[in-house]
Amino acid sequence: KAPHYLIKETKKNWKEDAGKGLSGDILTLPSVLVAQKEIYTLDSQFNFHVFDLEGKKISDKNLVKNEKGLAFTAKNGQFYALSPKGTLIATNKDGKVQWQKTLEAPFRNEPVIYKDIIYLLSADNDVWALNTKNGKEIWHYKTTAPLTTLWGMGRPVVNNDIIVVPFSNGLVTAFDAQNGTYLWEEDMSGDKSFNQIDNLTQMIASPVAEENSVYLAGHANITKALNL
Repeated sequence: KAPHYLIKETKKNWKEDAGKGLSGDILTLPSVLVAQKEIYTLDSQFNFHVFDLEGKKISDKNLVKNEKGLAFTAKNGQFYALSPKGTLIATNKDGKVQWQKTLEAPFRNEPVIYKDIIYLLSADNDVWALNTKNGKEIWHYKTTAPLTTLWGMGRPVVNNDIIVVPFSNGLVTAFDAQNGTYLWEEDMSGDKSFNQIDNLTQMIASPVAEENSVYLAGHANITKALNL
């Protein structure tokens, strides 16, 4: 209702229906991408929409029947859409499915792409590395950490061929991004412990990597900067 003080006037240019969100009113986020003068959205019914920058709908296609859409990411004109149940779809911008893979696990956030590998972190703390071209598994890390969050999770970050994964039990673990070799881990839970009820709303923020450093924020209000 009150625009930012630097914005002298707000004006709505256009409005277009982009599908249904989990509440029926909003999109599941993050589910909007803008690239090459086009807007791409994925709604909660796994419908993939493409608009131009003027709001004209270019295409509209359901990727999977009877599945919910959670989030998606893209690279080099290829789109990767994920459901909360672990259905991963690779499609081109016209909605033509290139490959499909089912990971039998719950998910809360979007995949991460680095070079030709797509990484996924499940809500029960498993990590997959898949080939973006065909969906074949490159490596898989299965942890014994329990599912401790229902509402959201931090997403991994990849830099300098190292992937840093924020597990919801308070551990942040680094692996070789190409082969999954364990490198190091950092405990972000501190001295403050949470019972199972408290953990429903606790999470580690998504790490941020720049050059050879990674920045972490997590349980018990701890922030750290580490050598990657």
